[in-house]
Amino acid sequence: MKSQPHSKHDSHRRDSAADRAIVAAVTEAIDCITTVPPEAIQISARAGWVTLKGAVEEWSEKETVEQVARHATGVRGVTGLLTVNRFHALLAA
Repeated sequence: MKSQPHSKHDSHRRDSAADRAIVAAVTEAIDCITTVPPEAIQISARAGWVTLKGAVEEWSEKETVEQVARHATGVRGVTGLLTVNRFHALLAA
């Protein structure tokens, strides 16, 4: 008996499950960064690409969060859309 090819819908379902696992892995890794409150970062994933949104206080925190996300299991790449509050405060002064 021949196996049926997977539909695009089945592929999307697998991607969604994999992306949920990636978000969980990235969340767990970022939660270990004690200087960044967990609620400060929103994490999403699509086809293994992680998007980080939110705000941190320092450039070093931004770099750390993005690096930690890049090294999480299953991540193919990271789009860091994080803002740095201290930088924006300096610009406004």
